[in-house]
Amino acid sequence: TVSLGFNAMQPPYDDVEVRRAINHAIDRQQLVEVGWQGAGSHAIIPFPDFAAMKRFTDPLQDLLERFPVDAYDPERSARIMISEGFTRDSDGYWARAEERLGLSIGIGEIFNDIAPVLTAQLQRAGFDATLLMTADVGTRMSQGRSPAYLMGHPGSVRDPHFTLSFYHSRFVRPTGTHSEYFWRWRNERFDAHVDSMARLATDDPRMATQFHKAMELWLEELPSIPLVQWYHRVPYNTTYWQGWPSAEDPYTQNAFWHRTWLLVLLKLRPTGVG
Repeated sequence: TVSLGFNAMQPPYDDVEVRRAINHAIDRQQLVEVGWQGAGSHAIIPFPDFAAMKRFTDPLQDLLERFPVDAYDPERSARIMISEGFTRDSDGYWARAEERLGLSIGIGEIFNDIAPVLTAQLQRAGFDATLLMTADVGTRMSQGRSPAYLMGHPGSVRDPHFTLSFYHSRFVRPTGTHSEYFWRWRNERFDAHVDSMARLATDDPRMATQFHKAMELWLEELPSIPLVQWYHRVPYNTTYWQGWPSAEDPYTQNAFWHRTWLLVLLKLRPTGVG
C-alpha cells in the first residue's frame, strides 16, 4: 500500500483534524483511473490485499464505518479546515494567521504517475500542494524536512505486526535527524498493542484482538493516508534464461529487484537457446 505520509511532529500536520481534512479531499478512485488508466485498485488501510491478510483486515469493517477513511468529500474537508481556524486566501488556498498551509510532497520517480493527480486534487480542495523531486528527496524525507511524502509499506504479508511496527514510536526521531521509518507519530497505547503482537504467533487468537485495538487507534489518529495498492508489474523474458519466480515456483516475490535479486540470480539457468 502507498500512503501519503507526514512529519506528524510538524504543525499543522501534527493535528489529526488537518490530516483528516486532507484525506477527505482525495479521490482515490480517480488516482487509479487517471494515474494508472484504471489498471489497479485503491486502498484505505496500510495493508496489501493479500488473501492471508484478510483474516485480520476483513473484521475491520466496524472501525471503517466509525472512521470513514474512504469518503471523498471536499465539503467535509472544507468544514474541518474552517473549524481548525483556516480560511481561503486571495488565491483560494487554506491559510491561518496569514500563513498559507504549504503542502510540499516528496516523491521518488516511481510515483510519477499518481502524484500529479493527487497534487491537482489537493489544490482543487484548497491545499497549496506541490511535488518535491530533488536529488536529495530521500534524505529530506528520512529527516522529516519534507513535511509530506509518498511512501509504501514493505511489511506485512500474512502477519499484521510487521506493517504496524513501522509506526512504533521507537522510530521517532527529531526533525533533521535520520529515521528508518518516516512517520514520526507517537501513541503509547498503540505501541503497547504492537509490543503485545510481537510476542504472539500469527494464529494466536489474541493476535487478532490486539490488531483490532491497534487499528482502532491508528484509524482514529490517521498518521498516514492510504491511497493505492501498488502493483508490481514485472515482465520476464524466458527465451534465454529459466528459473524466474512464478506461481509454480514461488521461492520469492516477483519484484525481486527490491531485495532478493541475488537469490533469483542464483536460481537462473540458461535454456540453451542462442
